[in-house]
Amino acid sequence: MSEKPVILIFPFDLMSHFFRSLRVAIALKDQYDVYMNGSGKYDFWLEKVGIKSFSCLHLDAETALEKIGEFDFSWLNAAALETVYLDQIKTIKEYKPTLVIGDTSFSLKMATETTGVRFLSILNAYSTRYYQHTRRLSPRHRASPIIGWLPDLFYLPMVRMGEAWNFSQILKEFNKIRAKYKLRLTSHYLEELAGDLNVLCDLPEIFPQKKLPGNFHFIGPLFHAFDLANGSLLDKLEPSKRTILLTLGSSTDWEHFTFINREEYSAYNVIVVGEKSDILDAPFLLKTRFVNYDEVLPEVDLLICHGGNGTLYHALKNKVPVLCLEAHLEQTWNIHRMEELGFGQAMDTRNPANIHQLVLHWLEKKSTISWDLNFQAFNAQIQNELLLKIVSSAG
Repeated sequence: MSEKPVILIFPFDLMSHFFRSLRVAIALKDQYDVYMNGSGKYDFWLEKVGIKSFSCLHLDAETALEKIGEFDFSWLNAAALETVYLDQIKTIKEYKPTLVIGDTSFSLKMATETTGVRFLSILNAYSTRYYQHTRRLSPRHRASPIIGWLPDLFYLPMVRMGEAWNFSQILKEFNKIRAKYKLRLTSHYLEELAGDLNVLCDLPEIFPQKKLPGNFHFIGPLFHAFDLANGSLLDKLEPSKRTILLTLGSSTDWEHFTFINREEYSAYNVIVVGEKSDILDAPFLLKTRFVNYDEVLPEVDLLICHGGNGTLYHALKNKVPVLCLEAHLEQTWNIHRMEELGFGQAMDTRNPANIHQLVLHWLEKKSTISWDLNFQAFNAQIQNELLLKIVSSAG
């Protein structure tokens, strides 16, 4: 039996959240007895690096992702939250952790309040109440054609009003549970995502904050160091061709990317990453289930993706421009910042000919982009030291 203090980690059950939680677990495992909530999907990676797992209920991430894409938050209801909340309480009481860490585990704040255990939350910086910019409306939202054409002077206040109303509706579901179990009621939905301590896995120049409290700390993007080798894939690249990489992360929304089957893309090395990409079947495509970004992206000239946070930071770190087709709101916010900072652009896949013109534009533009981002301020060693310092402050 280990005598080290126990830490439990509850990640949202999607690849990007799992791997950044795993990165935190690895940083802490020498000084703490770290466990992560297993789901079966990623347990191989826990075993690979020697992180123990526990079993606890969680919200269905695939359903959540699908519903969010439809602007439907009915999955975030009191009944579903309560089921997970009660199982989290049971797990916390069983393991008696000194600290609980969550990455988008919606009911975990309530569970830690009930059990009296300190809670560290892993957050995207646009998910705080202190985000400096407005979280913009998705172009696919039904209100976008109505207000999207308005100047920011009118558009931004309207978006903020709409967001406040939606947040208030979601908050009612949390406060039903809080009232039932005699917890303090919260006044803002984003309070439910924040912990006693918080780490923001972003660069401050990408997602700046205003009046950030002392229990929030920028830690930079959390990259898991894979030892997976893609040497055989890289050997297939033709040196005379520029290279495009297409990846959708956890998404299965491949039908919008069939344009890459068109013959004009045979002029490039095209790497397609994903297990469920069978609809992309052109003979010139180089397909792989998984990719080590650190190894492959230095050879890539353009990244095409949905605009997930982790994928974008891998591209920025390797100075690769991005073209994005968002699938849900958070990706909209990511893409908007990429456009504002000149690192990439949203795309519309309904006109394949226009997409190719966009591809050519960004392939040519790559060499002129000013990649003035301070990744070194949050290198792996600095992140490890900061994580240990923050965790030790939890007592």
